Amino acid sequence: MKLPFAEFRPDVATLATGYSENIRNVYPTSVGYAPHKSQSAYSAALTGPCRGFVSVQTSSGATRVFAATQTKLWLLDSDLTWADVSLGSGAYNGPAEDHNWGFAAFDGFLYATNENDALQRIDIDSGTAFANVAGSPPQARHIGVVEGYLVLGCLASDQNAITWCDTLDPTNWSTGNSDTQTFPDGGPVMAICGAAKRIIQQNAVRFMAHQPGSSLVFAFEHIANARGTIAPASVIQVGDSIAYLAEDGFYFNDQPIGKEKVDNYFLNLVNTDRVFATMGGFDPERRLFRWAFHTGDGVPFDWQLIYSPSTDRWSQVVDDVTFIGDAATPGVTLEGLDALFATLEDVTPSLDSRVWEGGRQVFSVFSDDHKLAFYEGSNMEALLETTEKDPIEGRRAMVMGCRPLIDGDTGALTTARVGSRERMAGSVSYGSYAALQASGRVPLRKGGRYHRAGVKVAAGASWSHARGVELGPMDVAPLGLR
Repeated sequence: MKLPFAEFRPDVATLATGYSENIRNVYPTSVGYAPHKSQSAYSAALTGPCRGFVSVQTSSGATRVFAATQTKLWLLDSDLTWADVSLGSGAYNGPAEDHNWGFAAFDGFLYATNENDALQRIDIDSGTAFANVAGSPPQARHIGVVEGYLVLGCLASDQNAITWCDTLDPTNWSTGNSDTQTFPDGGPVMAICGAAKRIIQQNAVRFMAHQPGSSLVFAFEHIANARGTIAPASVIQVGDSIAYLAEDGFYFNDQPIGKEKVDNYFLNLVNTDRVFATMGGFDPERRLFRWAFHTGDGVPFDWQLIYSPSTDRWSQVVDDVTFIGDAATPGVTLEGLDALFATLEDVTPSLDSRVWEGGRQVFSVFSDDHKLAFYEGSNMEALLETTEKDPIEGRRAMVMGCRPLIDGDTGALTTARVGSRERMAGSVSYGSYAALQASGRVPLRKGGRYHRAGVKVAAGASWSHARGVELGPMDVAPLGLR
């Protein structure tokens, strides 16, 4: 009998539905789960928590990576240190905790905004410092590019409004085709998704349709059934697709994806005082949406939920980060590597990782010590649990062993246990973890009517796929009725 590592659906898993509530530090695949790697530092540290970062491509195809702290804007040098490229190397009155800078690339410039300072920009090819944008654009929290217009949203003067520049002219905000739109309902503007032509508000999503030749410039259509977001940083845009956290859970292209899966689990786990800081990012290599959130009062995000749109399945990761997103990496000099690592053997990620190729989009995080990092280290400790099953239908049974179906040479780094209960209304009682033997079997002893197997693979173990456990003929014996 094979018991699969079940789909992670903690909202309903306790009802013996064939799902699991205990899947951790892995990500879903079409055949089970794959290991999640630990962080591997890439850069020197910023001077404080990251409040935004972006990678842009120059006209020659090179990559430049910019980041923000509360009071500074930074450029990642080829030696992997951060150069101060703030206006006049001064200090900004940046966003308060749980708010971030916004970035947008437009017509050869990178624009940066926060609600407390003048709109900034820098020449992508050769700029060495940001400067105030001419034309007196309003201060705003969010930024995006829609159909040849730079758009600002959640204005300091009106949180329910957006404004856009004249056609292809971000220095003109008062004449020509520039204009402002205040939305009468839906609440504050929370995100501008340019490729998707969406304006996301707290309680509404609007389509922003360009009207060429019309004096209106843009028309706005309220999208039915769309919820809006309670967390601006939770909005993820991939091409013309969007995903976000709404008041009642997670949505992808305005359709619920966490209902009866993880929504209630998340809302019970998250620190409700900091749910509005929940941050989303996209893993382009594995095609995963990820959301980092706070379960406690600490500064770093300490928990992540992962969603795979291709399999419509979830998993979770427990890890401390201060910012997440995806960014392309610049080229790195040998001097840059030498500054960070004592020897080539110490270099992480490994030199064959896509991180070192330059120009490749990679899911990125900032660590709790403010370094740009990637999940390219060794495998994290994985916890996996199977679906619950009565191995001998209609009878109590003693489970005396199992065989984990995990590839790789994990040896004694793999342990397993059994959780059992006598009735659906009862709580699960777990036995102790036991080590994998050379035969590939884990000896166990646990009696009950309903059983589930839990497997732990230690950090650093080498494996790539986990499917479940196998109960052989000698692993299950009937017990008397009671």
